[in-house]
Amino acid sequence: MSGGKHGPNRLGAYLEIHSTVMQQFLGEGFVLREELSFSDLADGQFLMEGYITCEGGLRIDVSKRLTIVDWVGEEARVKTTGYSYSAILRGYGSVFRYDSPHPDHNQFHHVHRYRILEGDVHGAVSAIEPPDEWPTLGEVMRELSEWYYAHVEQLRTLPTALE
Repeated sequence: MSGGKHGPNRLGAYLEIHSTVMQQFLGEGFVLREELSFSDLADGQFLMEGYITCEGGLRIDVSKRLTIVDWVGEEARVKTTGYSYSAILRGYGSVFRYDSPHPDHNQFHHVHRYRILEGDVHGAVSAIEPPDEWPTLGEVMRELSEWYYAHVEQLRTLPTALE
C-alpha cells in the first residue's frame, strides 16, 4: 500500500485486510457480529454498508465508499472517498461519529463527540488534524472498545444498555 493508511490499495488486498481486522476483533470478543455488505455500484465505485454489533449494547453503523483510482494488471486499486462511522449505544444515542467532508457544511474530515452518559444529544464537532489522519474502521472499533471498557461499570447501571 502506498500513500499511508489511506492511499490506494489493490481491492483484493483491501478486502483481505478488512477480513483480518474483523476476525481479530471477533476473536477478542468485543465485536459480536458483523453485518456489512459490499456492493459494486458499477460506476467505478463500491459501497460497504451495514453495522457491527459490539458488547454492551454498542453498535457501529458503517457507510463507506471506495472508488477505483487505477488498475495494476488485472486488479483495480481503490481508495476511500467517503465514509461515516457512527458508534451508537442502544437506547441512548450516539457516542461518536466520524464523517468525511460534506459538500454543504463541515467540508473537512471531522468527528462528532457526545457525552452520552451525561445526556448530551447535541455533541461537539471537531476537525480531524492533520486532515489525512481520519481513522480506519479498525481504529474506530478500537476506540469504541476502549470507550466501552472505560465506562463498563457505569454502563452496567443503565436499564437497557447491557441487556
